[in-house]
Amino acid sequence: MALYLSQLYGKEIVTCSGKKIGRVGDVILDTESGRVVKLALQPIGNTASAPEILKRYSINYEDVLEVGDVIIVQRGPVTVTESQSFK
Repeated sequence: MALYLSQLYGKEIVTCSGKKIGRVGDVILDTESGRVVKLALQPIGNTASAPEILKRYSINYEDVLEVGDVIIVQRGPVTVTESQSFK
């Protein structure tokens, strides 16, 4: 099944146990393979903020279990708590 990148932006992310993590703010691609690598919970506005966002506020795409009305993941970023991320 094909999926457009634009369909990922703004989608709610929840763990398989139902914990709300946040929403997709940005999508990180491997330009050589064309595959999605990470989903960032915040938009990456500039290169200076990118390392911090990718380290603390992103989810590896390999942890994605399903993409539908919401994105279901195995686990969220370890540094994000539900109260911090879901605004």
